[in-house]
Amino acid sequence: MTINTFASVFKTIEEDEFLPLSMLFLHSFLSGVALIFFETTANTMFLTNFDTSSLPYVYILTAFVSVIAGYGYTMLEERLDIKMLLKITIGFVLFIIISFFILIQINNDKNISMAIMVFKDLVWMFVGIEFGILTGIIFNIRQGKRLFGIIMSGEILAGIIGGLSIGFILQFIDIKSLLIISIIALFISTILLLRIISKFQDRFDKVSTDEDSEGSSISTRKILSNNYYLIFFAISVLSFLVFYFIDYIFYHSVEQQYSDEKELASFFGLFFALLNIINLFSSLFISGKMLSRFGIVFGLIIIPIITLAGTASLLSIAFASLGFAFFIVVGFKLLNEVSDISILNPTFKVIYQS
Repeated sequence: MTINTFASVFKTIEEDEFLPLSMLFLHSFLSGVALIFFETTANTMFLTNFDTSSLPYVYILTAFVSVIAGYGYTMLEERLDIKMLLKITIGFVLFIIISFFILIQINNDKNISMAIMVFKDLVWMFVGIEFGILTGIIFNIRQGKRLFGIIMSGEILAGIIGGLSIGFILQFIDIKSLLIISIIALFISTILLLRIISKFQDRFDKVSTDEDSEGSSISTRKILSNNYYLIFFAISVLSFLVFYFIDYIFYHSVEQQYSDEKELASFFGLFFALLNIINLFSSLFISGKMLSRFGIVFGLIIIPIITLAGTASLLSIAFASLGFAFFIVVGFKLLNEVSDISILNPTFKVIYQS
């Protein structure tokens, strides 16, 4: 079934699509490697130097930093052409990772562990923005719907390979040196971005022409007066609240289970590998069929359903004093992440397009 699925997908690739598809796949893979090693380092350093009671401060600081960075990105978006914007976006992420690596080498203060945890989500956000814009420029909507799954499998493959290799790599280097791998992967990904821009210059020129012909952007007041936008915003807020709720329980359980730094990093590596394996399976065989069968409403309520089921399971285990709560928490986290990536995100994209 898997072989037939992949074969049918690859048969739809046209000859002139193969080169850009290959380049975007590799770009996705390299960025994915950088993200996996950066997040593993951030999670491990934080739990080594802080306990989970500090996590609420991380969430609050992350919110402030993300809003400020998002506002700055919006300002740049209005002033720069799309090619320069993409270069600055990926360059900014590379700068963040290099800066943390240098800071750790100069002064291994535990507050750096807090800072790298705060900037972790920002790095994911900007890499996602850069890749989403780039894909939208290289391929039109029809091509994107057909090929986006293949392109994104590069990041999923990076999560599987990178996650499984972390335990082995840590036999030769320390946790902080994982950032070197992240830097190298993102540097090569940046060079590939420059190559993509140069190779498909005409597609970027077309986007610039289309932007010049557009009218003024919609005002904030008009957005806030539209119930559709407000409901969309409310659902997004709810999904983030659920995410942080599950995230806190997960990190608390991991902290109780592991105390050694390398054991922590190896666990996170295996977790990310398993997450991406399940996500690949879900994306190929489950999420699309479920959304087609049950519709957008199902996609929107899947996260609250998982939260209720997971919370009920954890409460039952706590009252029964059973000893496998850690595995339920890990399964709970995996289910939430997979549902968010393979069901909620596609649902949001459909709603957003309309």
